Amino acid sequence: MFSVGEGRQAKKEVLLTERGKPLAVVKLIEEHDDAHAAVRRLEMVGLLRPASKHRALPAWSPRSISGVPVSSTVMKNREER
Repeated sequence: MFSVGEGRQAKKEVLLTERGKPLAVVKLIEEHDDAHAAVRRLEMVGLLRPASKHRALPAWSPRSISGVPVSSTVMKNREER
């Protein structure tokens, strides 16, 4: 029997099967030191959209809200059930 640990050490893909039927492939994820290259790769695949403007984000500040507290709304909804 071939274990996943042995596949990791040999840097191979390991096919997991259940009763002889393929279930999953386990393989190593290569480490990338360059974060920019990883972002570019995700953009090329379509998982990320490039930023329209390359600038720093503004400092975060909390926004005030108006209205009744959320806890009151939740309690009201629970009473109505």
